[in-house]
Amino acid sequence: MVRFRSFRAAPPLPSSPLPYSYGICAEENRGDGWRVVAIIPDISCDGVFAAKLAEKCTRGQLSPVHLLDVVEDFLLHESGPSPF
Repeated sequence: MVRFRSFRAAPPLPSSPLPYSYGICAEENRGDGWRVVAIIPDISCDGVFAAKLAEKCTRGQLSPVHLLDVVEDFLLHESGPSPF
């Protein structure tokens, strides 16, 4: 069983005007509890986006080795068509 969670990271500096960023981690239950097996920090400033993506990955039981590819695909999809 694999589960994915979104998490909020602190701004780069305490006085930074930049918003919080959100990432996703993958955890596997190996019988003795949940262990982080993959983590991608700073994928979006939109916490709802990160939470929905984590939920979809959990529902689909995505293999953690494919997490980076899925995040990249979702970010490309969210940004719209390429100008090139």
